[in-house]
Amino acid sequence: MNSNIAAAIFAALGMAAAHAGDGVVGPVTVDVVSLYVAKAAPRDAGSVTVTVVGSFSLPPGVKCDSTYLTTGLASDPDRSMFRIATQALDSRQTVRLYITDDSALAAYSGRCSLKGIELSSRLGVW
Repeated sequence: MNSNIAAAIFAALGMAAAHAGDGVVGPVTVDVVSLYVAKAAPRDAGSVTVTVVGSFSLPPGVKCDSTYLTTGLASDPDRSMFRIATQALDSRQTVRLYITDDSALAAYSGRCSLKGIELSSRLGVW
């Protein structure tokens, strides 16, 4: 195989892998909300995991687990998404989730991270 062709193929594969997928899922029902106050390998302290009842359909171009979402502290420093997820769990309201499979935001390999969450009854948090 010509080395230029091989280099082009590897460059194209690298660019495809680097592109993050974003999307919206819902309405879904929150089943569990977990806040890790101490490092629990592989999650860092401050990470939040949201589990939904059943699972959800992944938006086109998004590749991750379809039940669990784990968000790092850097993505939710004021805990607003954590609070809305907890409110949804307590009140059994459905939510719309804005998710990404961006590896730079991943708090747990193979899981998407939250970028936003919206209660069915009001405008959400970005």
